Amino acid sequence: MKKPLRLFYTEEDANNDKLITITGDEAHHIREVLRMQLGEECRIANSKGSEYFSKIENITKERIILKVLREIINTRKSRLRITLGLPLIKGERFERVLEKGTELGVDIFYPLMLQRCEIKIPEKKKKLRQARWKKIIYESARQSNRIPPPLEKPIQNLEEFITKTKKNDIKIFGYIGENQKTLHEALETKKPKENLSISILTGPEGDLSPEESERVIQAGFIPVSLGPRILRADTAPISIISIIQYTLGEMP
Repeated sequence: MKKPLRLFYTEEDANNDKLITITGDEAHHIREVLRMQLGEECRIANSKGSEYFSKIENITKERIILKVLREIINTRKSRLRITLGLPLIKGERFERVLEKGTELGVDIFYPLMLQRCEIKIPEKKKKLRQARWKKIIYESARQSNRIPPPLEKPIQNLEEFITKTKKNDIKIFGYIGENQKTLHEALETKKPKENLSISILTGPEGDLSPEESERVIQAGFIPVSLGPRILRADTAPISIISIIQYTLGEMP
Protein backbone atom coordinates (compact mmCIF):
# COMPACT_ATOMS: atom_id res chain seq x y z
CA MET A 1 0.00 0.00 0.00
CA LYS A 2 1.38 3.36 -1.05
CA LYS A 3 2.16 5.75 1.82
CA PRO A 4 0.17 9.03 1.88
CA LEU A 5 2.22 12.05 0.86
CA ARG A 6 3.47 14.30 3.65
CA LEU A 7 1.75 17.67 3.99
CA PHE A 8 3.59 20.98 4.53
CA TYR A 9 2.49 24.60 4.79
CA THR A 10 3.71 27.84 3.27
CA GLU A 11 2.55 31.44 3.01
CA GLU A 12 3.51 31.46 -0.67
CA ASP A 13 1.57 30.91 -3.89
CA ALA A 14 3.05 29.04 -6.83
CA ASN A 15 4.80 31.47 -9.23
CA ASN A 16 4.52 31.62 -13.01
CA ASP A 17 7.20 28.92 -13.34
CA LYS A 18 5.11 26.62 -11.12
CA LEU A 19 7.64 26.86 -8.31
CA ILE A 20 6.72 27.29 -4.67
CA THR A 21 8.96 28.11 -1.69
CA ILE A 22 8.93 26.90 1.91
CA THR A 23 10.95 28.70 4.62
CA GLY A 24 11.24 28.80 8.41
CA ASP A 25 10.33 25.87 10.66
CA GLU A 26 8.66 23.94 7.84
CA ALA A 27 11.84 24.09 5.74
CA HIS A 28 13.91 23.04 8.76
CA HIS A 29 11.57 20.09 9.36
CA ILE A 30 11.92 18.90 5.76
CA ARG A 31 15.68 19.35 5.66
CA GLU A 32 16.94 18.46 9.15
CA VAL A 33 14.27 16.23 10.71
CA LEU A 34 12.83 14.27 7.80
CA ARG A 35 15.98 14.63 5.68
CA MET A 36 13.96 14.58 2.49
CA GLN A 37 15.88 14.51 -0.77
CA LEU A 38 15.67 16.12 -4.21
CA GLY A 39 12.89 14.61 -6.28
CA GLU A 40 10.81 13.48 -3.29
CA GLU A 41 7.10 14.26 -3.61
CA CYS A 42 4.79 15.89 -1.06
CA ARG A 43 1.70 18.04 -0.68
CA ILE A 44 1.94 21.80 -0.11
CA ALA A 45 -0.91 23.99 1.16
CA ASN A 46 -1.17 27.70 1.91
CA SER A 47 -3.44 29.93 3.97
CA LYS A 48 -5.61 30.70 0.93
CA GLY A 49 -6.66 27.06 0.71
CA SER A 50 -4.58 26.16 -2.34
CA GLU A 51 -3.06 22.67 -2.30
CA TYR A 52 -0.32 21.46 -4.61
CA PHE A 53 1.07 18.03 -5.44
CA SER A 54 4.80 18.87 -5.68
CA LYS A 55 8.34 17.53 -5.77
CA ILE A 56 11.50 18.96 -4.24
CA GLU A 57 13.64 20.87 -6.76
CA ASN A 58 16.23 22.57 -4.55
CA ILE A 59 17.30 22.52 -0.89
CA THR A 60 19.29 25.33 0.76
CA LYS A 61 19.90 26.39 4.36
CA GLU A 62 17.18 29.03 4.10
CA ARG A 63 14.49 27.49 1.92
CA ILE A 64 13.06 24.52 0.07
CA ILE A 65 11.96 25.08 -3.53
CA LEU A 66 9.40 22.72 -5.01
CA LYS A 67 8.01 22.17 -8.48
CA VAL A 68 4.22 22.06 -8.67
CA LEU A 69 3.11 18.97 -10.57
CA ARG A 70 -0.59 19.72 -10.24
CA GLU A 71 -3.04 21.67 -8.12
CA ILE A 72 -5.39 19.65 -5.95
CA ILE A 73 -8.99 20.82 -5.60
CA ASN A 74 -9.96 21.08 -1.94
CA THR A 75 -13.27 19.27 -1.39
CA ARG A 76 -13.11 19.25 2.42
CA LYS A 77 -14.14 22.84 3.14
CA SER A 78 -16.28 23.37 6.22
CA ARG A 79 -19.41 25.50 6.07
CA LEU A 80 -18.45 26.92 9.47
CA ARG A 81 -15.80 29.60 9.97
CA ILE A 82 -14.84 29.68 13.64
CA THR A 83 -12.86 32.49 15.25
CA LEU A 84 -11.58 31.99 18.80
CA GLY A 85 -10.57 34.83 21.12
CA LEU A 86 -8.25 33.07 23.54
CA PRO A 87 -6.92 34.93 26.60
CA LEU A 88 -3.28 34.48 27.53
CA ILE A 89 -3.25 31.67 30.08
CA LYS A 90 -0.39 29.58 31.44
CA GLY A 91 1.86 28.24 28.69
CA GLU A 92 1.01 24.56 28.32
CA ARG A 93 -2.70 25.18 28.76
CA PHE A 94 -2.74 27.91 26.11
CA GLU A 95 -0.85 25.67 23.70
CA ARG A 96 -3.22 22.78 24.40
CA VAL A 97 -6.13 24.94 23.23
CA LEU A 98 -4.23 25.86 20.04
CA GLU A 99 -3.61 22.17 19.36
CA LYS A 100 -7.11 20.87 20.13
CA GLY A 101 -8.83 23.91 18.65
CA THR A 102 -7.02 23.27 15.38
CA GLU A 103 -8.15 19.63 15.38
CA LEU A 104 -11.74 20.70 16.08
CA GLY A 105 -11.96 23.26 13.30
CA VAL A 106 -10.97 26.73 14.55
CA ASP A 107 -10.02 28.90 11.56
CA ILE A 108 -8.58 31.97 13.29
CA PHE A 109 -6.97 32.28 16.73
CA TYR A 110 -6.76 35.68 18.40
CA PRO A 111 -4.48 35.64 21.48
CA LEU A 112 -5.95 38.24 23.84
CA MET A 113 -4.53 40.34 26.64
CA LEU A 114 -7.45 40.88 29.03
CA GLN A 115 -7.63 42.61 32.41
CA ARG A 116 -7.35 39.43 34.49
CA CYS A 117 -4.71 37.64 32.42
CA GLU A 118 -1.93 36.45 34.71
CA ILE A 119 0.52 36.03 31.83
CA LYS A 120 2.46 39.03 30.56
CA ILE A 121 4.70 38.51 27.53
CA PRO A 122 7.54 41.05 27.19
CA GLU A 123 7.61 42.82 23.84
CA LYS A 124 11.01 41.36 22.95
CA LYS A 125 9.70 37.81 23.43
CA LYS A 126 6.45 38.14 21.46
CA LYS A 127 7.88 37.11 18.09
CA LEU A 128 9.48 33.99 19.53
CA ARG A 129 6.31 33.04 21.37
CA GLN A 130 4.16 33.54 18.29
CA ALA A 131 6.56 31.51 16.16
CA ARG A 132 6.16 28.68 18.66
CA TRP A 133 2.36 28.99 18.53
CA LYS A 134 2.40 28.87 14.75
CA LYS A 135 4.54 25.73 14.84
CA ILE A 136 2.06 24.05 17.22
CA ILE A 137 -0.86 25.00 14.97
CA TYR A 138 0.91 23.67 11.86
CA GLU A 139 1.79 20.37 13.56
CA SER A 140 -1.79 19.87 14.68
CA ALA A 141 -3.18 20.97 11.29
CA ARG A 142 -0.92 18.48 9.52
CA GLN A 143 -2.06 15.65 11.78
CA SER A 144 -5.72 16.48 11.14
CA ASN A 145 -5.25 17.22 7.42
CA ARG A 146 -6.40 20.84 7.69
CA ILE A 147 -6.40 22.82 4.45
CA PRO A 148 -6.00 25.72 4.80
CA PRO A 149 -4.29 25.70 8.20
CA PRO A 150 -5.74 28.04 10.85
CA LEU A 151 -4.44 31.59 11.07
CA GLU A 152 -2.84 32.82 14.28
CA LYS A 153 -3.04 36.60 14.75
CA PRO A 154 -0.76 38.85 16.81
CA ILE A 155 -1.68 39.46 20.44
CA GLN A 156 -4.68 41.82 20.60
CA ASN A 157 -6.69 43.69 23.17
CA LEU A 158 -10.44 43.24 23.62
CA GLU A 159 -11.45 46.24 21.49
CA GLU A 160 -9.37 45.00 18.57
CA PHE A 161 -10.99 41.57 18.78
CA ILE A 162 -14.49 43.10 18.89
CA THR A 163 -13.72 45.20 15.81
CA LYS A 164 -12.26 42.28 13.85
CA THR A 165 -15.28 40.03 14.55
CA LYS A 166 -18.14 42.55 14.36
CA LYS A 167 -19.55 41.14 11.10
CA ASN A 168 -19.67 37.51 12.21
CA ASP A 169 -23.06 35.79 12.16
CA ILE A 170 -23.01 34.45 15.72
CA LYS A 171 -20.93 35.86 18.58
CA ILE A 172 -20.84 34.09 21.94
CA PHE A 173 -18.81 34.27 25.11
CA GLY A 174 -18.54 31.96 28.08
CA TYR A 175 -20.01 33.73 31.08
CA ILE A 176 -20.49 32.80 34.75
CA GLY A 177 -22.71 35.79 35.59
CA GLU A 178 -26.48 36.11 35.38
CA ASN A 179 -28.88 36.16 32.42
CA GLN A 180 -26.98 33.60 30.35
CA LYS A 181 -28.42 31.56 27.55
CA THR A 182 -27.57 27.95 26.95
CA LEU A 183 -25.19 27.38 24.06
CA HIS A 184 -27.98 25.68 22.12
CA GLU A 185 -30.20 28.74 22.55
CA ALA A 186 -27.41 31.01 21.35
CA LEU A 187 -26.85 28.91 18.23
CA GLU A 188 -30.55 29.15 17.40
CA THR A 189 -30.44 32.95 17.10
CA LYS A 190 -29.58 32.67 13.40
CA LYS A 191 -31.40 30.71 10.75
CA PRO A 192 -29.29 27.87 9.33
CA LYS A 193 -27.46 28.79 6.15
CA GLU A 194 -24.79 27.30 3.94
CA ASN A 195 -21.87 29.26 5.43
CA LEU A 196 -21.83 30.52 9.01
CA SER A 197 -19.19 32.64 10.77
CA ILE A 198 -18.97 32.19 14.53
CA SER A 199 -16.93 34.12 17.09
CA ILE A 200 -16.12 32.56 20.46
CA LEU A 201 -14.68 34.43 23.42
CA THR A 202 -13.73 32.81 26.73
CA GLY A 203 -12.22 34.31 29.84
CA PRO A 204 -8.88 33.83 31.59
CA GLU A 205 -8.53 32.47 35.11
CA GLY A 206 -11.00 34.58 37.09
CA ASP A 207 -13.20 35.21 34.03
CA LEU A 208 -13.71 38.50 32.19
CA SER A 209 -13.94 41.59 34.39
CA PRO A 210 -17.44 43.13 34.85
CA GLU A 211 -16.43 45.97 32.52
CA GLU A 212 -15.24 43.57 29.82
CA SER A 213 -18.39 41.45 30.12
CA GLU A 214 -20.57 44.53 29.73
CA ARG A 215 -18.55 45.68 26.72
CA VAL A 216 -18.80 42.39 24.82
CA ILE A 217 -22.55 42.20 25.50
CA GLN A 218 -22.87 45.72 24.07
CA ALA A 219 -20.94 44.49 21.03
CA GLY A 220 -23.51 41.77 20.37
CA PHE A 221 -21.88 38.77 22.04
CA ILE A 222 -24.36 36.38 23.63
CA PRO A 223 -23.42 35.31 27.19
CA VAL A 224 -23.64 31.53 27.43
CA SER A 225 -23.48 29.03 30.27
CA LEU A 226 -21.87 25.61 30.05
CA GLY A 227 -23.87 24.21 32.94
CA PRO A 228 -23.54 24.21 36.72
CA ARG A 229 -19.79 23.52 36.74
CA ILE A 230 -17.17 26.23 36.30
CA LEU A 231 -14.71 25.04 33.66
CA ARG A 232 -11.02 25.83 33.54
CA ALA A 233 -9.82 28.48 31.12
CA ASP A 234 -8.42 25.83 28.76
CA THR A 235 -11.43 23.49 29.03
CA ALA A 236 -14.16 26.03 28.25
CA PRO A 237 -13.14 26.91 24.65
CA ILE A 238 -12.68 23.25 23.68
CA SER A 239 -16.08 22.39 25.14
CA ILE A 240 -17.79 25.24 23.27
CA ILE A 241 -16.15 24.35 19.95
CA SER A 242 -17.09 20.67 20.32
CA ILE A 243 -20.73 21.50 21.08
CA ILE A 244 -20.89 23.89 18.12
CA GLN A 245 -19.47 21.30 15.75
CA TYR A 246 -21.90 18.65 16.97
CA THR A 247 -24.96 20.94 17.01
CA LEU A 248 -24.36 22.37 13.55
CA GLY A 249 -23.64 19.03 11.93
CA GLU A 250 -19.88 19.08 11.37
CA MET A 251 -19.35 16.31 13.92
CA PRO A 252 -22.15 13.76 13.36
